[in-house]
Amino acid sequence: MDPFHVVKWATEALDEVRKAAWTEARKQARLNESRTVGRPVHDAPARPHSEHA
Repeated sequence: MDPFHVVKWATEALDEVRKAAWTEARKQARLNESRTVGRPVHDAPARPHSEHA
């Protein structure tokens, strides 16, 4: 074990947790969302749970 590999392993583990948290947050944001086609209007309210994501 050397410092380079310890940091590499920690970074990889953190990345996996970050990806899982992001995926879960996006799922929660989509649950009660009624999606429309196209880009949202300029003054559209933020999506529910988007601040959590």
